[in-house]
Amino acid sequence: MLSFHRVLLLTLAFICAAPVPLSAEPSYINDREVQTSIERAGTAMIEAGEVTENAVLLEQLQRAAADIPAPAPGALTVGGDDLYEQAADGVLVVAGLYLCGRCDKYHAICATGFVVSEDGLVVTNHHVIDKPDNITLVARTRDGRVVPVTEVLASNKADDVALIRIGGEGPYKPLPIARDATVGEHVHTISHPSGRFYCYSTGEISRFFMAHNHGRADVRRVQITAEFAKGSSGGPILNDLGQVVALVTTTDSVYYNTNDGKQENLQMVFYNCVPYESVLSLFQPKIEKTALASEQVE
Repeated sequence: MLSFHRVLLLTLAFICAAPVPLSAEPSYINDREVQTSIERAGTAMIEAGEVTENAVLLEQLQRAAADIPAPAPGALTVGGDDLYEQAADGVLVVAGLYLCGRCDKYHAICATGFVVSEDGLVVTNHHVIDKPDNITLVARTRDGRVVPVTEVLASNKADDVALIRIGGEGPYKPLPIARDATVGEHVHTISHPSGRFYCYSTGEISRFFMAHNHGRADVRRVQITAEFAKGSSGGPILNDLGQVVALVTTTDSVYYNTNDGKQENLQMVFYNCVPYESVLSLFQPKIEKTALASEQVE
């Protein structure tokens, strides 16, 4: 009969000898390759006449709401498990193609957007589209497809949000839109800060506030502690269920002092976002049953 200590030693030896499962090999992103693929494919589409001209897109920015029902709420994951892999396929690079005036090649200035329907509805910032120097807009999926932005369906300049449609073959991976959010809630963002494609950061919602809007009505904003930078504009802010609670818009930096007009001693950066309510407002308004019944009676 084996002693307790011998059984324990044999058990430990078995555990140590058991093969350790290998983790999945990380996918290394080649930022230069992503940028180049956008410029090459975009150039080919421009030369083939397969894009919507920027002048048309700018005119369509005047549309206030799309005659499309808002996407139904849903969830990608539970408790944030594997959220990056679940959500990243729904995040796009939205790029404006332009000519620099010093050469005859098209260049891409890249921002972010996210898919909200399988047939290619995408949300991004109004300011991402409102670029008079662009020739057109294209979008790139995580798996490398470059497709044209075909139409602006709705936008709101004050809220800095826009609903666009992309071409190409779907289905695309939609991200669900949240219906609530709270201060202290854990959030995640996936975006493309300064050409670093598909960067992930995490933090919390720090507050909801009304932002000054240069003489116009103040607008709703959400501040978070997850970091982002230029190029992140239009990126989704996700809760632990993978629902979009907000999207990236601007940053504000607080400096301790100013000398001769130069700000010094950076203390804090505020990361400002557009709340999910502003995204939902781009879609067809929901008709309440009570209102519908009242109309039918009359």
